Amino acid sequence: MHAKLIALIVVLGSAAGGCASTATGSAAQPSGSPSPTSTQSSSAKPSTPSTPTTQATPSTPSAPPTTTVTVTKPPPAPAATATSPAATPAPTAQDPEAVVSAFYAAINAQDYATAWKLGGSNLGSSYSDFAAGFAGTAHDSLTITGVQGNTVDVHLEALQSDGSTKVYDGFYIVSNGAITEGRLSQSATTVAPTSPSALPQRGEFCPDADAGLTAQDASGNTLTCVYESGAFHWH
Repeated sequence: MHAKLIALIVVLGSAAGGCASTATGSAAQPSGSPSPTSTQSSSAKPSTPSTPTTQATPSTPSAPPTTTVTVTKPPPAPAATATSPAATPAPTAQDPEAVVSAFYAAINAQDYATAWKLGGSNLGSSYSDFAAGFAGTAHDSLTITGVQGNTVDVHLEALQSDGSTKVYDGFYIVSNGAITEGRLSQSATTVAPTSPSALPQRGEFCPDADAGLTAQDASGNTLTCVYESGAFHWH
């Protein structure tokens, strides 16, 4: 009886040891296949790239420096005093002599536009013809011989570019600050004294355009261009 009890204890102890060994081996041995959850977590979703920390937000350009300019207003010009020179008054309708003098002053200055405004436009020619009429004139010497109301009597010696002088006598009528009418008649032609050989001689032919004009010969005698024997001669 005692022997059977010992034998039963040994059998039970062996069986219990075998079960314990089997359980321990199963728990210690790792699984050969990976966990589905572990595989899905590591491969299904790509990792989100981190935002570069070196990319800086562009800075807003600062406004250019402001420059302040101070403008100083110059002081007002001093008022004119009684010692300031007075401006030359323009010719008026009540001063016909001044209008005629200004007319020839403009011609001598070759300011034909001013001479045109002072009455050249009323002398019966176009502006171009008026200006061209003085092409051969070097200088006009004007002498006012009389003034009666708006009528100005004149004596004119027109020095020509060739040295000769054409002499005119006539008058101008002035109204509203301008010449409105004028008439000049050539009364003589004198040849330049620096060219004795060009002086006319008695009996010498003279141009038809000089008919009735007078000139001086080398001796100072006055000759007149007259029509004689079918032509004009100096006599």
